Amino acid sequence: MAEEIENKTQENIKKEIKTKKIKTRTLLVIIVLAVFIIGSAIINRANYLETLEIGEEYGEVFLQTMKYKRNIAILNFIVVFCTVYITNGLIKKGLRKFFEEEKKEMPHLPNKSLALVFALLTSIIVSNMFLQKTILFVNASQFGISDPIFNMDVGFYMFNMPLIRTITILWSNTSYTFNNIYSRILYNSI
Repeated sequence: MAEEIENKTQENIKKEIKTKKIKTRTLLVIIVLAVFIIGSAIINRANYLETLEIGEEYGEVFLQTMKYKRNIAILNFIVVFCTVYITNGLIKKGLRKFFEEEKKEMPHLPNKSLALVFALLTSIIVSNMFLQKTILFVNASQFGISDPIFNMDVGFYMFNMPLIRTITILWSNTSYTFNNIYSRILYNSI
């Protein structure tokens, strides 16, 4: 009888700790999102007013640039979130058999929260890096002159190649960095 009460008490304590962790994580994610939304609104409004001070005719150019930046950030957020979420799921699935062999409890890793915050931070950084190269890529034109080696128009090297190069370099660096950070989190949680 006393053992049952003690077991129920221990289970209740574990449930309370788990509930507190979930509430804390949810609160942190909400705070990060609120800071991002409020900060973005303030910065964008200040930049817009600054552009209007330079000249009313530049307001449309600023809005078009912000549209490109927003679309880049949304696309990047979706790609990074899905990549991180799927990678976390696959890692947890791969580790599950090792924890079962050792008869240890699998640590609960904040998959969605981690993916959301990482994708949000990456989107902020990447949207600024890609803005100029994307505008060049979208507004590309042909020069009518081909290079002698690959027989490609020179416009490709001026307008398209910088974006392709940036995507390739950024993706490889981000993958390396994320895998390194995530491995350290897993190593420390075990």
